[in-house]
Amino acid sequence: MLYDVLFHLTTPLVVDDAIHLDALLMAVHPQASQTPEVLRRLRDGDLPDLPLPIARAAVGESWVYAASTIDLPPDARPFSSMYTKRTTVEDAKALQKNIMTIGGVFKDKLSKANGYVCPTVSFVVETPDISALRDLCAIVTNIGRLRGMGYGQVFSVDIQPHKGHWHDTLCRDGMAVRNLPSCFFNEKASSQINARPPYWGMTRREFGAAPGDTVTLRNEVTLC
Repeated sequence: MLYDVLFHLTTPLVVDDAIHLDALLMAVHPQASQTPEVLRRLRDGDLPDLPLPIARAAVGESWVYAASTIDLPPDARPFSSMYTKRTTVEDAKALQKNIMTIGGVFKDKLSKANGYVCPTVSFVVETPDISALRDLCAIVTNIGRLRGMGYGQVFSVDIQPHKGHWHDTLCRDGMAVRNLPSCFFNEKASSQINARPPYWGMTRREFGAAPGDTVTLRNEVTLC
């Protein structure tokens, strides 16, 4: 069935890219918490696919999760603040070089956090198991960037039936609402995307559509 997932927030949301619901749930998955810490130097292919209570949309062997990226409410207000950025040991390991932190581009510095003040954020998702979806959404504590600083704190979550078609998890009003492979739509692909999490990975990138790109779904796209 098709549902709206509504997260109620108590602190500003810091975001600079589209947030996929499947990536959010993958991050809090109980099996993920039993794996070693994910470091930036890891290849995305080293990370296992974990079972999610989300239906899949497919064309042949290519598939994506039938879940949208984040939607902001009409009353969302822009937010900006400053925070201290420190160069950590993991920064050095990711670059595989020694770093001088007392000066230069890697020194400790102030960085800007941009986002929104909004009471809620929402997603549209098709799920075969609403009970498992509720359980997984219930353990989401923060959304967006700088979660360790308390931004994007979740107070509660509501899941209600969505009045629409499951295509709403992929595109709405002629625009993609999640990353889609080029075989899903008729237009020429113009973006380099990852079709499934981890979306930050570089080794599984392909041509497709990013959220906001103009798309017309092909008739071959089916739910499975």
